[in-house]
Amino acid sequence: IPNSDANGDLFPECRRRGGGTGFGRLSNDVKLSPNPVLKNGEIQIQGLEKFNIESVEIVDMFGNIKSTQKTDFNKLRLGNLNTGIYFVKISTKQGVIQKKIIVI
Repeated sequence: IPNSDANGDLFPECRRRGGGTGFGRLSNDVKLSPNPVLKNGEIQIQGLEKFNIESVEIVDMFGNIKSTQKTDFNKLRLGNLNTGIYFVKISTKQGVIQKKIIVI
């Protein structure tokens, strides 16, 4: 899993080292299901209530944004994604959370 976005900027959870209650540890509370997910399916996102969400994006392995969603953050509609590995990039006021999804 890459530790930076398409511009080469490190995600906040990748900057912190060691233990503590840093942002990276909080991102472990965010769950996506089902994963893997069927093409044209929908993913439920759980654990976002403690974050101030700005947008949710689906990004391919090359850093290309395939979808952006600015409302209804509990569900993520996949649209016409091809089968493969993607990343869900959740932009919050606290930083960025990134999760891997597999589309089958």
